[in-house]
Amino acid sequence: MKTLFLLLAFLFSVSVSAEVFKWVDEGGRVHYGDSPDASSNATRLPGFEGSRPSSPVAPPPKEPAPPAEPDGTTPGVYSFPELFGDRSAQGPVNYNIRITTPLQDATVRDNQGIIPVAFTTTPMPDEDFSYQMYLDGEPWFQPFFSQQVYLSNVNRGSHTIQVRLMNSEGSVVGESGSVTFHLHRASALNRNRN
Repeated sequence: MKTLFLLLAFLFSVSVSAEVFKWVDEGGRVHYGDSPDASSNATRLPGFEGSRPSSPVAPPPKEPAPPAEPDGTTPGVYSFPELFGDRSAQGPVNYNIRITTPLQDATVRDNQGIIPVAFTTTPMPDEDFSYQMYLDGEPWFQPFFSQQVYLSNVNRGSHTIQVRLMNSEGSVVGESGSVTFHLHRASALNRNRN
């Protein structure tokens, strides 16, 4: 341990020297220095040949973040125009909403009057949008965000449904076509007839 400490102290002290040598004397002791004995078999240490050891190189300073582009886009952020369309070059987006469940003129049988409604939106809205369901032309509860909703306690008979897409200001920006379905619910009157 003492030898290692001496070696490190010596290397720091000879950093101004051009060359460092290592040799072993007749007694078997290891020596380091910039001028070895002429009678020894000294070897030159790597990293000290002909010049002073180089100091560590500091990393280059970080470049500031690039400014925002004139068109308002953020550098390095990809907006996936193949999924959402390139909206920077076009006007208002035309959203296509299609109700997939229930199908047009479908008959639904549910004694509790629960109607599952599913629909698709193309392209998918990428901002703060919500949907409003309409049953027989009247809003059904509150706006929602998913593309599936369940209508509950619907009366038996024929009904129409429609979905509207609204932006954050509440303006309608897209709507589905109207779908008519027919709900059959068991009647207590029919059960008592025997």
